[in-house]
Amino acid sequence: ALVQVAWNIQDSQTRQREIKALVQGLDELKLDHGVIITQDYDEQLIDGDKNITIMPAYKFFCFSDAQKLDLLRLI
Repeated sequence: ALVQVAWNIQDSQTRQREIKALVQGLDELKLDHGVIITQDYDEQLIDGDKNITIMPAYKFFCFSDAQKLDLLRLI
């Protein structure tokens, strides 16, 4: 998985930009799952053949190391 961090993606232009950049990175690295860590947004989405998990930082950092590894290997 590829991980990206964005403070806030509530604005539609920011959201589009962050998702597009992540998908481009996933394509370049031939990966199918990415994670965007945000201040407080939580969502699971599919963009083409790419699975994207958007989650708040507090949730990500509350995970144990094993849970983080599972998330990064997810899908």
